[in-house]
Amino acid sequence: MNIAYTAYNLLTTGLFLPLFPAFWFYSRMSGRYTESINQRLGCYPPELVGRISGSPRIWIHAVSVGEVSVAAAIIEPLIFFMPESAIILSTTTEHGQAYARNKLRSVATCIYAPVDFIASARKALTVIKPDILVCLETEIWPNWLVEAHRMGIKTALVNGRISVRTIKKYLKIRPLMRETLKHVDAFSMIREEDAQRIKMIGAPPGRVKINGNAKYDILLNRTHAHIVKKMTSLYNLYGDRPVFLAGSIRSQEEKNYPRSLPEDR
Repeated sequence: MNIAYTAYNLLTTGLFLPLFPAFWFYSRMSGRYTESINQRLGCYPPELVGRISGSPRIWIHAVSVGEVSVAAAIIEPLIFFMPESAIILSTTTEHGQAYARNKLRSVATCIYAPVDFIASARKALTVIKPDILVCLETEIWPNWLVEAHRMGIKTALVNGRISVRTIKKYLKIRPLMRETLKHVDAFSMIREEDAQRIKMIGAPPGRVKINGNAKYDILLNRTHAHIVKKMTSLYNLYGDRPVFLAGSIRSQEEKNYPRSLPEDR
C-alpha cells in the first residue's frame, strides 16, 4: 500500500482513538449529536437501512446545504431514467441533514456520512451496500474512496471543482491524493480549470471530463439530447446499462416523473 496512504491511516487512527471518547461523553451529557454520532461511526439503524429498496443503489454524498441543492439537480434525472434505483443521500452537517430530509426525503434515504476513519468507512459501506458512490464537488475522502473501490463499488466525483486555494493545499499532500484518486472511476468537473487541477493532484487524465455545473448548466440545457449522450458515455459504469449522474431531457410528450421532487428547487 502507498506510504502516504498508510501514514494517513496512522494519523487518522491516532487522532480518532483518543478524541472520540471525549466527544461521545460530551454528546451524552449535552444531548447534542445523539443521532448523528452513531451514523458517523457507520452504524445505521436497521429500520433505516430496511427502507432502502431498489437497484442499483446509488449513494450520493453532499456535505451541507449547498451540496444538497446540487444533489437535487442530479437526483431528478436519476429517478427519471432509473425509476427502480435506490438513492441514498448523506450529509456531514446537521443543517445539511435537516435540509436534505425536508427537500428530498420522498425520493432519497437521508443519512449522515461516516467519518473518514477506516473502520467507520468500511462499516458504513458494508451496511449500506451501494453499487455506486458519488462524491460531490470537493469531497475527496481517502479511506472512503479506497475502501469503496476495494469492495468493488464504482466511484465518481461529480460537479467537481478545485479552487486556487484548494489546489495549493492538495499539492502539499499530492502522494496521498494520487493514491486516492486512482481509485475513482469517473470525474465530472465543472470547468477546464477544475479538470486541469484535478489532474495536477493525481487524477488519471482519461477519466476526467468537463460537464459544467450540475446545479445550473445541466438544468438549463436538459432539452438538449447531446447532454444525455454525453452523460451516458461518461457514467456508463455498468457496461450496457447506462447510469446517469447528471443531465436529463424531458420532451413535451413526457408526462410525469415516476417519483417527483419538490418544486422549490
